[in-house]
Amino acid sequence: MDYMRMKPEGTNTPRFYGFPKVHKPDIPLRSIVSLPGTPSHKVAKDIQQRLKHLIDGSSHSIHSTQEFINTVKNIKISDDEIMVEIPIVQLVTDWQHHPVCAHRMKAGIFGTDHRHALLRGEPTELPVDQSKLVRVFISSTFTDMSMERDALLDKAYPEVQEFCQKLGLVFEVVDMRWGVPNTLTTDHMSTELCLREIESCKRMSLGPTFIALVGNRYGFRPIPRVIEGEEFEELLLKYSSDSQSLKLLRDWFWKDENAVPPVYILQPITTHLLDYGETRAERQEEHEKALRSWSELQQRIANLLRLAATQAEKEGRIPKGARHKYFKSVTEFEIDRGLGETREGDLCSSVFVRDIANLPDQFDQKQLPKFIDVKDDGSVDMEAQELLTSLKAQIVSKSARSLRVHWVPWSGGVLDVQSQAHDEYLDDLCQNFVEDMKQQIQAKLVAQRGAQEEPAWLFEELRHHGHLCRAKRSVFCGRSRLLSDIGQCLELHDRSAHWPMVVHGASGTGKTAVMSKLAEEVRKTFRKGCVVVTRLLGTSALSSDIHSVLKSVCFQVCLAFRLKLPAAHVTNSYAELVRFFHSLLSTVSKRNQEALVLLFDSLDQLSSNDGAHRLHWLPKVCPAKVHIIVSTLPKEHNILAVLQEVIPRPECHFKVQALSSQHGRELIDLLLSTVNRRLTTEQRDLILERFRNCGQPLMLKLTFDEAKRWSSYVPASELDVAVGTRDAVRLLYSRLEKRHGRVFVSHALGYITCSRNGLSESELKEVLSLDDEVLGDIYQYWSPPNKDIVCLPPLLWTRLRYDIGEYLVERQADGFPVFGLYHRQFTEVVHELYLQAEEKTKRHSVLADYFKGTWSHGNKKSITLPLLKDTLVADRKVSAQPLRFGDDVLNLRKLRELPHHLLNGGRIEELKQEVLGNMDWIVCKIQVSGMKGLLEDFYACTKQIDCPEVQLVQDALLLIWPTVDFMENGVDQSVLYIEMLARLHFFKDSYPMIDELCQQCERWCAACPNPIFTPLCGFFQPPGGPLRTTLTGFSKGVTAMELSTDCTLLVAASLDGMMIVWNLLDIDVIHTLTGHSAEVQCIKVIHNKAHAVSGSFDHTLRLWNLLTGKEIYSIPEDHSGYEHFALLHVDESTDVIYSASGPQIKAWHLKNGEPLFQLSGGTLDHTTYTTVLGCHSSLLTVSFGGTLCVWDQIQGTLQNTYHLTGLSLSTPTCILPLRSQGKVAVGFNDGFVAVVSLDGSCVTAKINCPISFLLASKDEKCLLAGTDLSVTLHTIDTGNEICSLTVVQLKRLLLCGLRSGSLLVFCMETWQRLTCCQPPGQGETVQCIAISRSEEQLATAYISCVTVRALHSAESDPLLGNTLATFSTMPRFVLSSMAVTSECSVLLGMDTGELHLYTGNSLPTILEPHNSRVTCLVTSHKEHYAFSGCQGPVQRIWNLREQQWDYEFSYKGLFFQGVECAAFSRDDRFVYTGSRDRTIKAWDLRNSCLLVVQYVYAEVTNIVPTSTGLLASTRLGYLIRENFTCPAVTDTSYNPFRNIRASCSVWVRHGRGTRKVYSTGPSNGSKKISGKGQARGFLQNSRPSILCCLL
Repeated sequence: MDYMRMKPEGTNTPRFYGFPKVHKPDIPLRSIVSLPGTPSHKVAKDIQQRLKHLIDGSSHSIHSTQEFINTVKNIKISDDEIMVEIPIVQLVTDWQHHPVCAHRMKAGIFGTDHRHALLRGEPTELPVDQSKLVRVFISSTFTDMSMERDALLDKAYPEVQEFCQKLGLVFEVVDMRWGVPNTLTTDHMSTELCLREIESCKRMSLGPTFIALVGNRYGFRPIPRVIEGEEFEELLLKYSSDSQSLKLLRDWFWKDENAVPPVYILQPITTHLLDYGETRAERQEEHEKALRSWSELQQRIANLLRLAATQAEKEGRIPKGARHKYFKSVTEFEIDRGLGETREGDLCSSVFVRDIANLPDQFDQKQLPKFIDVKDDGSVDMEAQELLTSLKAQIVSKSARSLRVHWVPWSGGVLDVQSQAHDEYLDDLCQNFVEDMKQQIQAKLVAQRGAQEEPAWLFEELRHHGHLCRAKRSVFCGRSRLLSDIGQCLELHDRSAHWPMVVHGASGTGKTAVMSKLAEEVRKTFRKGCVVVTRLLGTSALSSDIHSVLKSVCFQVCLAFRLKLPAAHVTNSYAELVRFFHSLLSTVSKRNQEALVLLFDSLDQLSSNDGAHRLHWLPKVCPAKVHIIVSTLPKEHNILAVLQEVIPRPECHFKVQALSSQHGRELIDLLLSTVNRRLTTEQRDLILERFRNCGQPLMLKLTFDEAKRWSSYVPASELDVAVGTRDAVRLLYSRLEKRHGRVFVSHALGYITCSRNGLSESELKEVLSLDDEVLGDIYQYWSPPNKDIVCLPPLLWTRLRYDIGEYLVERQADGFPVFGLYHRQFTEVVHELYLQAEEKTKRHSVLADYFKGTWSHGNKKSITLPLLKDTLVADRKVSAQPLRFGDDVLNLRKLRELPHHLLNGGRIEELKQEVLGNMDWIVCKIQVSGMKGLLEDFYACTKQIDCPEVQLVQDALLLIWPTVDFMENGVDQSVLYIEMLARLHFFKDSYPMIDELCQQCERWCAACPNPIFTPLCGFFQPPGGPLRTTLTGFSKGVTAMELSTDCTLLVAASLDGMMIVWNLLDIDVIHTLTGHSAEVQCIKVIHNKAHAVSGSFDHTLRLWNLLTGKEIYSIPEDHSGYEHFALLHVDESTDVIYSASGPQIKAWHLKNGEPLFQLSGGTLDHTTYTTVLGCHSSLLTVSFGGTLCVWDQIQGTLQNTYHLTGLSLSTPTCILPLRSQGKVAVGFNDGFVAVVSLDGSCVTAKINCPISFLLASKDEKCLLAGTDLSVTLHTIDTGNEICSLTVVQLKRLLLCGLRSGSLLVFCMETWQRLTCCQPPGQGETVQCIAISRSEEQLATAYISCVTVRALHSAESDPLLGNTLATFSTMPRFVLSSMAVTSECSVLLGMDTGELHLYTGNSLPTILEPHNSRVTCLVTSHKEHYAFSGCQGPVQRIWNLREQQWDYEFSYKGLFFQGVECAAFSRDDRFVYTGSRDRTIKAWDLRNSCLLVVQYVYAEVTNIVPTSTGLLASTRLGYLIRENFTCPAVTDTSYNPFRNIRASCSVWVRHGRGTRKVYSTGPSNGSKKISGKGQARGFLQNSRPSILCCLL
């Protein structure tokens, strides 16, 4: 026995390989010898078995990673123990040919070298995409496992699916046995399709791939469809003397000499039995006769082949073991494929064995054939049972660890399927199935996440394009001249700036193949190395819109060149990303090392989002070492015309011509060699004849895919070859219709085409299961196996998918593999044939039902099937479609697809309810796709329907967009809800959808677990007004703007010299102009938006090409006079630039920048203002005293000087040409406005303030003069300058303190003056006024003292009562703020930051000062506390009784410039502050922390507390009214600075010391500081800023 177990077998030579060693000198390789299949293998295996007992039961030995995980997770560690990892590191590098490395490649995991090669676009072994798909093949025999399959379908699959969805995964089951009769297929392809599906599961699935249900049946044993020619002829020799058997085999197996080597093919059943595939009712009898005939013939053929194979193997005529395929069942084929090549410890399969004891001894003739193999005479097929026993032994040896056995009793000679025992068995089976699935999925997720590359989405994208490129160039032929010309162009321009290159050609000419080949060929041009970035646009979700494309390209280039990645706020904003992209190319160029080649294939495949087809994103000039090659169709979206305009060099444009006949012949031979096929001479000539008339590689590829199916015995007269590419696509679809039915084919292709980004396989099968037309067409000849479940039989789709072949391409969308069509022409033909208006609407409507989840969760849908002639109400078994699968897992596919299908399905009201008017949807979509992705849905809707409320919501989102783009730490939901409510509240009563949106926002705010301000009215800029959106992009203040004459182009500039060009029609950034290094003061757009001129404090004038975004030339010029006056004017008729910098006025030639003249003489000085009236007119200058000089515009000579009447003491402040009148308007510092003619005559008018700017109407008949003073709604004449204003709210009084020292009181109802209080002495001025909380005390601060008087109501006489207190103030201090209490205590704040507290008649208490001007003092309602704020970061809460501060708040922000106003809440628990960074903040005095920061887009000037929140006024004129809610307990993860670049801390006083009790910032959460706290730190002022943004 031992000898037989150890007897050497096998003839394979041991395989030697090794891991490279890097940690031991002189030992470069760790050698490994692979023994399986070698003579010594069985000896080694026996030794292992003999030594195995030494580790059995050991607690220190494991067999696999999974066993280790299961062991460790159950270990309990006590407090005095720790777990220590002692690693044994195997220092090896990745080697793609090693089995372990191959497994890593399959899992999408690879080493640093491979990762870097992928980033650089270098040839490398490409791992498959890391999948989010769990795809499991279910293998079982046909009839005996139907109950098990139904139980799994009903109970187990939904639970596993829900589990996967919560992990962000898709669960799909492939059950090829469900729903189809045995007679469905006539071409004998079922077995091959099953094996292909198993391979597909292995390739695509994360975790489990294969489940086998094994019972007591061995199952159907098919005749091999294809037999190698030599082998079949050996089998025929066994019947050389049996002519009948020989004829039978030759009749059914035909030799195909087009195969290499030749093979014999089993012919379709209908070749000889025409009625086998008959479905008409009137031919039912003939059909059944054909079924019986084939059953007999099949058994005869199988017996003949098995007998001949057995004899041939014994005689050594065929290889050993070759005969088994003639005996092998479909189940064994599947199990061999499913369990084969499994690595140790890699659990990807499970086997469930159902064993019925003593089944062969049972005699129930009705049930027995269903559960065991029987012969035609009803006896048990012992040969099949022996094969089953052998199969089970193999299963035990391969999958002992994943094997589960269920014992099912057969009592009383009957298997009682209604018994409780049988129900328990099915429940156990389902439970075990779910457990195995979850365990295998979790184990794979742990392994995948542990080795995941960062950023994972980028490597997934690179793998996708790498695989596509490799496939496209694998059969590349010809085009050598084209490739050579492009290579020479690259080499020629590598060291200098140059134009991008354009590859163009008609659809189907092979542009993508050329671009894929270029990705390989450019490396031959740059032998010193280069980075190649390739994007086959439109082939994946991230390559379909330009924003995503640029983001992925920037990340790849940065990682490849080891540069800093773009920040979140840059990638969130398309305009910022384009600027970064252009800057990145310049950075790579300046390094002057390796070349960078960017290949963008099929620009026409980009969506139109962000104006992609206008190509503003594409650099029109490439810097040295950077090369861009793009390809496009000639007419699509007018892209080629745009490229020809901005890239005018013919040598940069390359046309892809049709292939020659010779290249066509070479290509067809190359294609045939890849599939081991050939053609007869007649067949080849037929193809090449048709190809000569077309010349397109795509047509040849389509024809090849038809031709590879041709057998040598098919005459050319029976072949149909297309005459063009589109005809070839139609021919393909026609063939599919004949094989699978027009309804099934047209609907399946229609759904794929109608989808937004493609459909996954599971989605498509479930959508087809919802299509009553498809199911009615399928089930017209047989009934569904279960009347409660009606869905698509998976085998039908599998057959169609494999017949479509590679023209159904797999790509990535939302992290999942989805199907799309191979080429644009495939989509166009689908629209032409299958998607006419009504049909297209139907397809979209079914897709909308699916993604809406209408028929999920067991909701049954009725259907009338022709065969049953009755209506079934059945479960379609489609996946649930919630918006969220879990707290952090959103339904990406629903978010992407549902709006598209509701809109195109004509279901507008549902679209408004489910999507556009659903705040939960809006928030989720922004979290997934950003504001841009959400607005795409709105844009699509507003283009098709006219709906004011949808337009208003869209405009509101546009206003919010810049705020969302600046959020660096994810989308803050509270900001979205508050912004939407504060902008849409204006329209709440006018539009039902907006009313519902507002209610949703209010409900969300009410349920918010964190502190929040809830708007009670609209107070942000509403949609529908003049403000469309906010243009962002400058890091410093805007200094100059210029519109084109048609108002479609805006050029703006900033303090740092940056200039940005916008297309105002689409709010699209065209260019970012870089060159100026200092503030730009003036800009002129000329030449019909083709050029612009700019002048800057960097002392240059620059001419820009607005088509390319590049500088043409720069003119040095002294611009120090810009401090006083700056002017640029371009006379396009004479090509002259006029530049004025204060008194310096020059003229330059526009074409070359050469100087023409400089004005001299006259009265040019620092007061001079200059203008140019127009073409061939004069230059005019106006100086102090109204001196007007007229200069010749061509020569620059002085012509006349005039002194304007009545302006001898006036200084000009602004000037405006009135060109249609030939006059000029001038504003002066003393309020005069003069309209002056060239002859010196003028008309003047005067207002009582200096003129700061002048504007004229379009027809120049109306002139507007502006001042720096603000406009008031009501005017009160006080007779003296006002120094202080205060409103007494309850008593409706207005108090005015004058510079003369008088105090005036006005009634706010009538605006009549009620009283006037004189100052206490000569020379006094009112500095400040304050009112107590009760409004009974009025404090007035003068230069030398502060008086407190009683204040009565407006009806009282006297209004001002007696003086209650008088305090002498300290000299030297300038008062800036004041507060008074009902007890007549007064708190004074000074410009220097000093704080003085006066109580009684004593001297003031000097409180701890601020380090900057005190801006705000306010008392609490109970007047125990006072708040002080300043221009710096520190704010304090003062205990007025203790006369010291109790709390100190320190707030530091990028744009924070101090507190403007503050108020205590009614219960004195909270303090609300309004500051110059345009925020309102709420501080919690009870818990000593900052609660919330709300950005309100304007400085808050005053805050009044209400019973539930606050009222606040802003400088923009809006009144803010909000509720404030704060939960008793706040989530520890809550951070008020989540998306604000600021930090704060809180200090409290303890006795004589202080300690920090709270701190928070944007990156760390809010943090309470326990214990003794921290020592008091020095607080610095924040840097002032002219700009405020929410970051």
